[in-house]
Amino acid sequence: MKVCLAQINTTPGDFSGNYESIQLGVKYASENRCDLVVFPELTIPGYLSQDLFYNPEFIETNFSALQKLVDLSRSMSPGLHIVVGYVGRNEAVGKPFTNMAAVISEGRMVGTYQKQLLPFYDVFDELRYFEAGSTLNVVEING
Repeated sequence: MKVCLAQINTTPGDFSGNYESIQLGVKYASENRCDLVVFPELTIPGYLSQDLFYNPEFIETNFSALQKLVDLSRSMSPGLHIVVGYVGRNEAVGKPFTNMAAVISEGRMVGTYQKQLLPFYDVFDELRYFEAGSTLNVVEING
């Protein structure tokens, strides 16, 4: 298995800039025939977006960028899987949002994961915004 670790810099709320960096990483992984490219948590909206999460337009733009990435994956090398962080909506009781990772391949989302261990100190007060996950997920990559 060939893995690309895409440790990119993101800017909170800069969806177009963050997407551009993600796109470059995905294309690099595809050109190098990687099976998996992994981006940091909350890559799409940018980590430490804090109260921007409460803006409904912010959340919708986050989902639009995620869908753009799903669409982009159709044109990448077969079998490339992309792991990228985004903000999800919590439909259950608790905090309004979830800190999510999506696994994307060949034009579809093949898996998701909800972060379980949320920090709650200093500027890393994720419990203020996010509901913790409780399950592990397995995604098969290229057999």
